[in-house]
Amino acid sequence: QYYCKYSPEGYDLLNQEVFLRFPEDEYIDFDDSRIFTKSKRMKQIVQDIMQSHASGIHFREWNAGPALDSVMKDEGFQLDIEVDWRTGFIHGGNKWNCGTWMDKMGESDLAGNRGVPTTPRDGAAIEITALLKSSLDWLTSLKNFGFSGVKTRDDRFVQYSEWSELIQESFEAEYYMEEGGYYRDAIESSDPLACEQMRPNYLIAMAISPGIFDVNHARLALASAEKNLTGPLGMKTLSSNDPAYRPN
Repeated sequence: QYYCKYSPEGYDLLNQEVFLRFPEDEYIDFDDSRIFTKSKRMKQIVQDIMQSHASGIHFREWNAGPALDSVMKDEGFQLDIEVDWRTGFIHGGNKWNCGTWMDKMGESDLAGNRGVPTTPRDGAAIEITALLKSSLDWLTSLKNFGFSGVKTRDDRFVQYSEWSELIQESFEAEYYMEEGGYYRDAIESSDPLACEQMRPNYLIAMAISPGIFDVNHARLALASAEKNLTGPLGMKTLSSNDPAYRPN
């Protein structure tokens, strides 16, 4: 979005041909003869990404095992990502996999966290939902994108504007915590506690997609973040009032 908006190249980027490192729907080694033999326009790649999420993404990480991650449990290598068409949110990951940017795999026998992500955030993490909403709004606004939506796994066509509206209608009811005045970090996580945690990711979501938030709720949530998440070096990754908070 921002490259198209601010670069001299502008929206011509979407018509550029991109040679594909992985031209087939499988992993191929660096010396495979098929590498960079096929190309797609950038707009087709964007559409493919959106369609892949709408259809569901299911795979086991290539080279799964100690060579890839020496401490991850076997279940962590299986990744399943789906859209919940009740809300429009993307759900993904599992409690044994570090699925988002802020996760860190536990490696300590002494602490008893070897192979256990310190910050499990499976389910629908709030900033992922905001990224999706922003993407959908952008694609809806493009005049010459050439694609207006995606097909679900049961072959139902969903327009990007329809998908965006579904998220808009669901967001506040699913994420806002009336008691405490903040937005929960994730929903439908395998850990029920994670579904009520206050983390700084809702601030990222506000920056990415401000229009998704109720203004009055957002003001309360900003005050809650200032009170509970502001530390001497920046934002805490978890409220110090949370049972899972570890200061040391």
